[in-house]
Amino acid sequence: MRIVAWILIVVTLAVGLGLAYSLYATQLSVSAVGVQVVSAAERMEEFTALRQAVEERSLIGTAFSDEQIGSVDGYEFHIYTVRGKNNGFLAADWIRLDVEAQPGDVLQVEREGANRLPAMSEGEIELVVLAKRNASTARNLTMSYFVLSRLYNVNVAQQ
Repeated sequence: MRIVAWILIVVTLAVGLGLAYSLYATQLSVSAVGVQVVSAAERMEEFTALRQAVEERSLIGTAFSDEQIGSVDGYEFHIYTVRGKNNGFLAADWIRLDVEAQPGDVLQVEREGANRLPAMSEGEIELVVLAKRNASTARNLTMSYFVLSRLYNVNVAQQ
């Protein structure tokens, strides 16, 4: 009988430690990978689609101002990449990156579909910002995600 009791105590402790670790590891490890600046003229098709979406008020994303988008020569895309590492036993769902708008930012583009980071894995998430030419690329980004329907936010400084 004592052996069974000790076995049950060990199993209970193991399950308790596993649950405690899974709650502790819900915070993703996040690091900024870098930013790529691409002229809007190089991505003319995407630029034209965004300009049309703004004019038609059908933009899937966040517009930072109400002004009309002008000629392609005055704009560039800033593509921010953030690496997230999930050390937990639970997947991180609905991962989203948001940017703190700076002078010269026009809009943030939403990617189709939900980003997901499975348990015990790592991956990269991209954020695309349309900005006026020669705008600064230094930004504060916020990564938000859900684990077991609970919202978490992590701030990422991008230099």
